[in-house]
Amino acid sequence: RQMCIRDSLMSQQDIKELLKDSKHHDKDRQFMAANDLCQILLSQGDKLDSETQQEICDVFNRHLDDKNTVISGNAIKCLNQVFTKLYVAQIKDVTNKLLDSIIKGKSEFRDVNATCLKTLIQSLQEDHAQVLCGIICPISVKCISDKKTEISIQEELLEILNQVIRRFTSFFLKSPQITKKTLSTSELCLYLIRNSESDKTSLRKKCLTILSLSLIHI
Repeated sequence: RQMCIRDSLMSQQDIKELLKDSKHHDKDRQFMAANDLCQILLSQGDKLDSETQQEICDVFNRHLDDKNTVISGNAIKCLNQVFTKLYVAQIKDVTNKLLDSIIKGKSEFRDVNATCLKTLIQSLQEDHAQVLCGIICPISVKCISDKKTEISIQEELLEILNQVIRRFTSFFLKSPQITKKTLSTSELCLYLIRNSESDKTSLRKKCLTILSLSLIHI
């Protein structure tokens, strides 16, 4: 099966066929379906209803965890292209799923999901700052503050927090009350200070970097 995405709108039936193919046992069909769905979002994303957008995003999220690196790599590529076309509800959903996969998912998929989330942070404009920070910051701070959390997960989340603070500095400066709430500044600072003398060099450096950013920017 081959489906060519033209300028004309794809019918709902065409989209349903692609959604079906995205679950096909044939990896080539999965790959092509994901690419076609990506093009649909790019060309007519604002004409799709929220439910259809969600179904398409679910395809990319599912493919991220595929053991086939071609499929998972293509999912990253697709998500990177469509972030700016998504409704706020889908941005929230994708952010939550990526963060959940980083924290609770299999370690072999952690880098893939983290790379995708970092791209999302970098892709979106300032008007999405509150949405992203409202999800990423409190969940990340709570997770890294839990002594049961693996060091590798803590480090990944520190990198993400670092990027969030750098990307949305003006938002944090303009909204001190929201900053205090979303970043849980007291809890975060306690964690950073406690681990700024960690025996693990990489963790110590990440903590010191965010601590300096926090003192300067927030």
